[in-house]
Amino acid sequence: MDVRQAGSVTQLGGAVYDARTQAGMTQKELAQRVGVSMRWLGTLERGDHLGLEYTRVCRVLDELGLQLQVAPKPPMSDTESAVWELLQEQSR
Repeated sequence: MDVRQAGSVTQLGGAVYDARTQAGMTQKELAQRVGVSMRWLGTLERGDHLGLEYTRVCRVLDELGLQLQVAPKPPMSDTESAVWELLQEQSR
């Protein structure tokens, strides 16, 4: 599997879904192997939940031969910086 950026829970879930299907596993199989419910795994794959337990996420990734990496984000574009500044001003 190629390296993918997962800057959101939705992108992380998509990467998990892709890895699971490429491995030929069903949600039920993967959930049983890592000790989570199918519902929890489905929530992860859809990116529906903001408070996913980190250790469970790591067990799923480990079973699929994946890992999380922390890396510096690329610098913001001028447009992104301007939007960020506007949002900061509005929150004051």
